[in-house]
Parts: sequence; structure tokens; C-alpha cells
Amino acid sequence: MEAGKLADRFLRLEQPEVALSQVRSGGRLLVDDNVALGFAENLWYYADSRDSPTFRAAARTLYLQAKPIAFVIGKGHSLVVHSTL
Repeated sequence: MEAGKLADRFLRLEQPEVALSQVRSGGRLLVDDNVALGFAENLWYYADSRDSPTFRAAARTLYLQAKPIAFVIGKGHSLVVHSTL
């Protein structure tokens, strides 16, 4: 079973800590960005339905870590970073 699907199953089993550990550990993503983004959304809805600020914060952190960032080279070849938020 893939880590993202396993994380979703743990979330449905009311084990959000274990679910999150399947996707992120020690500040590093353990899955592809797209899987992490999907799980971040599921974790947010889980946290919102249970009024859990801890898991809302974890979902936001996971989202910010996995979201795509657009890099644009500006005039003078300096690197300008634009967030996709």
C-alpha cells in the first residue's frame, strides 16, 4: 500500500499522529509533493471537523512545504521567487 493511502486510512481510523508520520517525518516529506498536498487537504478537513488547532497547523505546514513555487528570472538575471499562494 502506498504511503498516501495508508495515511488516509490511519486518518479514518482516528489516528492522525500515525497518519501524519506516513507523510512527513523530522521536517521532511516522505512522499511526492502531490501526495502530500492531497493529504494536507484531508488532514485540514479532519482537523476542522474536530476543532483541532494542532492538526490544522500541521496541515498548513504540510501544505506550505509541499506546494509548488514558481521561479521567475527577473531583469538583470536576479532570481525572484513568487509564491503560488
